[in-house]
Amino acid sequence: SFKLSKRHKQFVPIFAGVFSVLFVLFLQYNRLIFAPIMAYIAPGNTKDTGITAIDPTVSEAPTADPRLLIPKLNVDVPVFFNISNDTATINNAMNHGVAQFKIPGADAMPGQIGNLVISGHSAGDIYSNNQYKFIFSGLERLVDGDLIYVNYNSVRYTYKVYKRETVEPTNVAALVYKIDKPILTLITCTPLGSDRYRLLVMAEQINPSYEQKETTEIANQENSAENGNNAEGKTQSSSIMPANERSFFDRVWRWLTNQKD
Repeated sequence: SFKLSKRHKQFVPIFAGVFSVLFVLFLQYNRLIFAPIMAYIAPGNTKDTGITAIDPTVSEAPTADPRLLIPKLNVDVPVFFNISNDTATINNAMNHGVAQFKIPGADAMPGQIGNLVISGHSAGDIYSNNQYKFIFSGLERLVDGDLIYVNYNSVRYTYKVYKRETVEPTNVAALVYKIDKPILTLITCTPLGSDRYRLLVMAEQINPSYEQKETTEIANQENSAENGNNAEGKTQSSSIMPANERSFFDRVWRWLTNQKD
C-alpha cells in the first residue's frame, strides 16, 4: 500500500498540470469550439421571429423600436443607429444588440440611397454574459435571395441578399463604393471563433420602393465617398472594422499593460 500511495502522489502533480493546461486552453479557445455549434443549434436569439410569412412587397408598420430581423437565422435583435464608431462605443452597443458602423461614404440610414452598415458578434467566450455574442454566428449561411428586415422609425425596410465577401479587417474601403440605391451590409468576424477576417453580406432594398437620385446628387455622394477614403483624421477611429469580444487573456493583457479601446 505504501508503494501504491507513493505512486498516487507522483501522479497528482501530473494530473494537476494537465488540468491547468486544459483549463487555460479552454479559457482562451472555447469560442473556436462553441461558435460553429451555436451557429446551427441556436442561430438566433428567439424561437419564433413571427415574420416568416411577411410579403416583401407589402409595407409593414412595426413599432418604433429599431430592430434587425433575419427569419432564416431566427434573429430579431435591437439595432443601435447613429453612434460613434470608436471601439468602446461600438463594443458597448454590440453587447446589447447590433450596431451601425458609420464611415464617410458608407453612412446611409434605412431607406437612404447609399450603404447602411450594421455590425454584430459571431462568437464570444461561452461563459460571457453577453446574450448577443453569437447573434451573427449564422451569417455565413445566408445566400442570394434571402430576406433581411430593418425596422426604423416605424417603417419596415426589406432587403434581399445579393452578395457575400470576405475581407481583411482593415479594408474599410470595401464598404465604400459608388451606388445609386439603398444597400444594407452586415459585418461579422470570420472564421467562426476568430477575428482574422470580416464577412460582409450585402443586400439590396426591395421595399419600400425608392426613387433614383438626380445625377448631381449621385456625383456629390461619390465625391463624399472619395473624400471619406482619402481624408486623414476623419476616419482615424474607423481604420478597422468592429471585432468580436476580446478573449480572456487578451483582456487580462490589456489590463496589465493599461491599454484602452
